Amino acid sequence: MKSTFKGLTHTTPFPNVLIDEVMPRLKDTPWRVLCVIVRQTLGWHDASGLRKERDWLTRSQLKARTGRNSEAIAQAIDTLVRQGYITAQNSEGALLKTPQERRRNHGHIYYGLTEHWRSQIGLSKSRKSQQLPMLAGSIFHQQHRKIKHVTDRKPNTTKETETKEINNHTEQVISEDVLSFIKNFQSHAQERGIKLPDISLSPDTGKRLRCWLKKTGKEDQAVALQKYFCSDAFYIVQREYSLYAFINICNILPLIR
Repeated sequence: MKSTFKGLTHTTPFPNVLIDEVMPRLKDTPWRVLCVIVRQTLGWHDASGLRKERDWLTRSQLKARTGRNSEAIAQAIDTLVRQGYITAQNSEGALLKTPQERRRNHGHIYYGLTEHWRSQIGLSKSRKSQQLPMLAGSIFHQQHRKIKHVTDRKPNTTKETETKEINNHTEQVISEDVLSFIKNFQSHAQERGIKLPDISLSPDTGKRLRCWLKKTGKEDQAVALQKYFCSDAFYIVQREYSLYAFINICNILPLIR
C-alpha cells in the first residue's frame, strides 16, 4: 500500500551522502554531534529559503542532545574538525581549529558543515553570508534551555532571533575579577585531572558569581576551589564539576571537610 506525504513539514532534510558515506566512517559520539549540527543548520531556513550555514551550540546543549558527557563531546568535535566535516567559529567568524583555541574562547562557538561538505550536498556558498552577532568576550548564555519541538516555534525563525531578547540583556564584557576567577577555576580543574569543565553561566548565575566574589577574599576563594575539586559529592560529580554547580554550592563549601 502506497502512501504519499504531501507538504511534509517539521522535518530536517538530511543529506544521503552523510548517511551513506560519512556515518560508516564515524564512531558513535562524533556521528551524534554531526547529526545535531545538521539538525540545527539544515533544519532551519529564512524567508528566502536559504538554509543556515552555522549555529551556536553550548556544551550543555550538546550534552543534552547527544546523551554524551563533556569529554566525549570535546573529543568528537576535535575529530569532526580535524577530519574536515565541520567548522567551529567564534562570534567574530574566526576559525577555532584546535581544542586549545576552543577552550580559550569564552564567547559563543558556532558550528556548521565545512564548505566541502556543503558543496557535496548541493549547497553552494551563500551569496549573502550570515552575520554573526558581536558577543565577543561573553561567557553567559541561557542555562538549561528547554528544547522545544519545532511546532512550538514560529515559521522561519532561528535560535538567534528567538534569543535576541536574552542577548540584549547579556553582559558584553567580563569583569577582571570574574575572568581571573574563571582562570583559577580552570587551573584547579586541570590540577585535579578534570578536563574541560563547563564554565558557561546564565545571566542570573553570573550575577551570583560576582556577588560571591565581592564578599569573599582571595584566600577563601582558593580554599573553596580546593574543596570543590577534591569533593566526590554526588551533585558535584553529576554536574561534572561545572562552574554552574560551583555557584550553587559555594556558600556551603566552607562546611565541607
